[in-house]
Amino acid sequence: MRFHATDKGEIPFTPEEEAEFETELQSIKIPEVVTALQGLLAIDQAGLSKAYESWASDPARTFTEKAFIHKAQNWRYDDDVLNAGCAELGISEDQKKQLFILAASL
Repeated sequence: MRFHATDKGEIPFTPEEEAEFETELQSIKIPEVVTALQGLLAIDQAGLSKAYESWASDPARTFTEKAFIHKAQNWRYDDDVLNAGCAELGISEDQKKQLFILAASL
């Protein structure tokens, strides 16, 4: 469920607003690649920076995950490490799409 942010808190979308949003989201081209900086800025704007930092700094990260975190210049939408990170952070496919759209705009 999606929400409107207001000064009184979050108000859920009506079913009609949800359907309209889904239709709009389907028509937007999802970027295949964003820069790592764009991705990190989008994560921060979405309020996920603490969760990302916790995930990224976890000593259990594999060599491949650490290489992605510290060396990747671009984030590909279909990257296995990115998808695994999203899953661990509880980021849904719709949220990932929104994050990539946001990232591409930054």
